[in-house]
Amino acid sequence: MPVYWGDHKHLRNLLPHPKAAIFVADFNFDNKKLSKYLYYLGTNITAYEEHRNWRKNYNYEENVRNNPLLRDSWYCKTCQWAIDKMRLGSRN
Repeated sequence: MPVYWGDHKHLRNLLPHPKAAIFVADFNFDNKKLSKYLYYLGTNITAYEEHRNWRKNYNYEENVRNNPLLRDSWYCKTCQWAIDKMRLGSRN
């Protein structure tokens, strides 16, 4: 499970589920609070599984389709460019 230190305000919008990552900002950047929570997750399988449960019903295509930032991102455009180039190259 990822622990994320950076820009939590924007990354939350990209995640497939609120519990897909643990944000240090949620603990006021307090390493002791964060380590206590991580220890709690390591000793409580039910709490740990709450962070993983979203994966059972996750649909990548639906998530990308419903999120313009993911759908129209530079890496998606790069992949599309490569696919288009490959198709054009196969015609020659």
